[in-house]
Amino acid sequence: SFPIKIVDANNNFIGQGIAQAQGDWMTTADVPFTATVTTTGYSGPAELVLLKDNPSGLPENDDSVSIPIVIQ
Repeated sequence: SFPIKIVDANNNFIGQGIAQAQGDWMTTADVPFTATVTTTGYSGPAELVLLKDNPSGLPENDDSVSIPIVIQ
């Protein structure tokens, strides 16, 4: 599992969730995952941010991938 968040075009937080792998995650291949995030009162351009799970809390272990989306 890993955290995800959604931010608007101004980088304001508008939603979050936890993604769960749907297969064996101990591989170098792509692994499908699912997550549910609910946002209210917002529509327009946003970014889905997939965050590296970092239980250590150390900044050098942080990483993320941002994917542009549109909320309707």
